[in-house]
Amino acid sequence: MISIDFDKAIDVTTLNSANFYLQSGAAIIPTDNPSTNSSLYTTLSPTLSRARLAVPAPNLLTVSTTYQVVVTTGVTDLSGNTLAAGFTWSFTTTATPNPTGPPDFLPSDPLTVYPVSNTNAFVFWGTNKPTNYVLRYGRGDSTANTEQDLGNYLAFHTVPLDPLAPGKRYWIQLNAADYADIFGATGLSSSGLFQFNTTTDDTLAGFTTVAGGTGNQGTIKALSQTSAAGAFVFWTDDTAAPDMQLHGQLFDNTPVAQWVAGGIPIFAQVGTVYSFQHAADDGAGGVILLASAGTGIYAKRLNSAGAFIDWEGVTTALTPGLQITASGTNGRAVPVNAGLDRVLYVWQNGANIDAVIWDNTGTPPVVRFSSSPFVVNGQNPFLIPDGTANGILIYTNGDKIYGQKIDGNGAIVPTWNGGALVPLTSHANNEVILDVQSDNAGGAVVLYRYNGNTLFAQRVNGTGLVQWGVDGRDLGVPAVSSQEVMACFGTPVTEVIAVANIGDDIWAARVGAAPIWAGYISNQANGGIQQNPKIFPNGVDTIITWEDDRFQISSVSVGYSHNTGWGIFGMKIDAATGVKDILWTANATGIGTDDYNGVAVMLNNAQSSNPKFRVAPYSGGGEALLIWEDLRYGQGTDVDFINLNLFSP
Repeated sequence: MISIDFDKAIDVTTLNSANFYLQSGAAIIPTDNPSTNSSLYTTLSPTLSRARLAVPAPNLLTVSTTYQVVVTTGVTDLSGNTLAAGFTWSFTTTATPNPTGPPDFLPSDPLTVYPVSNTNAFVFWGTNKPTNYVLRYGRGDSTANTEQDLGNYLAFHTVPLDPLAPGKRYWIQLNAADYADIFGATGLSSSGLFQFNTTTDDTLAGFTTVAGGTGNQGTIKALSQTSAAGAFVFWTDDTAAPDMQLHGQLFDNTPVAQWVAGGIPIFAQVGTVYSFQHAADDGAGGVILLASAGTGIYAKRLNSAGAFIDWEGVTTALTPGLQITASGTNGRAVPVNAGLDRVLYVWQNGANIDAVIWDNTGTPPVVRFSSSPFVVNGQNPFLIPDGTANGILIYTNGDKIYGQKIDGNGAIVPTWNGGALVPLTSHANNEVILDVQSDNAGGAVVLYRYNGNTLFAQRVNGTGLVQWGVDGRDLGVPAVSSQEVMACFGTPVTEVIAVANIGDDIWAARVGAAPIWAGYISNQANGGIQQNPKIFPNGVDTIITWEDDRFQISSVSVGYSHNTGWGIFGMKIDAATGVKDILWTANATGIGTDDYNGVAVMLNNAQSSNPKFRVAPYSGGGEALLIWEDLRYGQGTDVDFINLNLFSP
């Protein structure tokens, strides 16, 4: 396409081969016989002020050839006024001719939404030959809005979409035609229908808090605040690399950040690389955070205002923290006295589990109990509070899963099975603990995998008696599973939902005294990988979320290959029946797959790796934060979130 702009409307009859033409040397390429597709074709814009020479057939011009564009004084405006002077300029064609046939999208530059912010998006694509375009977009599965340019023919297009609504799903469809379509030839190419999501306005540690866009924030941990209905969020920060710091933020039940904007450093001793071990609610609105530095495990406690409670003499972000052990992994903590200042810690030490109780009433704190080993041949310790200032320790030992309730002096509580250990299973071997939660009545519910491919849930009550048979309830998983999570229902707990990854699918089941429902939440009909499921239990508005890369590959749900990147997808279900919400379908238009495979809760074109997200219920479990590692071009990874229960597809 050759285009020239005039400062006023032009008489189209004067745009003929004598006044507006191409030539190569002495040869003039005609412009007055468009019906045969053997010449150039002259058009004017609707305002009659832009003249264009279209090249409908690819063989009209020769590769690697210089051409002159000539405009003579014979061109006039609508009043007959001629140009003051003629004008000539030149261009050289490339060494590679345009391909024949209809246009197609370049594999290296497919239709891409980038970057997506909370109110705007830029849509970019490349084609194998110059095209015009009609771009339609809209909310839900609608494409009611239109952006178009039918007069300019380009190989690369960038189109802004603005304004958009924050945190919403949009659908896009693109049609493009080459020059040949001017003559009614087959030149139409469609991208198919696909979706993207705008981000929300909510940010924990993102573009506004990381100076210059340096550093990465990630490895997220989240913890519900039981005493005040809020939620803690913690993440790593390598802005001071090679150091790795641990930072945090507390949200109340609105949710509004309660600590300094962007969070506060918690473990930030200079020259130290920290990693997470465990976070425990301290029962008074604050948190106990365990971190490892090398082989040691350290603890700090913060109150609800984000101020350090002194356990070291003078505790700050720059001090190491209270050293719990010089070596060990998988550390856990829980307060074990009414004053909440006596804390039981357990950790893996080689083949055994060690334990210590620190009394933090005075400064410095003192050890009230220590045992190494505390459990000989104990593995994979889980530690939860029982609600009455004791800790419940669940672990594997040899061929079984055991439990014991421990008081503030390190002894088994006498009312717990007569002061003895409780075997929770009877299987011969190969048991792996996956999740442990309170039974809401002084006991615990344990989700475990047996022999690599069977899921069970077992409950032990507040006095140490198993409630669901010698091995618990079989969840009926149909194949080998991984990444399992659990939600509990009832006071005391009577039923559980387990969600798992099976292959590249997401599966869930609910069991009580008998199986209630089971089925796939999302499957490979989408294409790609579905993994790392999480569940937000909320009755008829229960939401199951997972990481999903369906838009990084050719997807049967959308019919076109593009690179929107990894996303977080979700499905709303009725927790009682397992029935899925039709509004959360992958594609509700009848085009492609319409098989209840979930919708995008978060999509980001730059998300080249899985978002490693967490779900943090707050406000008594009635609401939840969805928090993820967000990757933006030139910004590193940031920690972003949305209010999950307010999301609507």
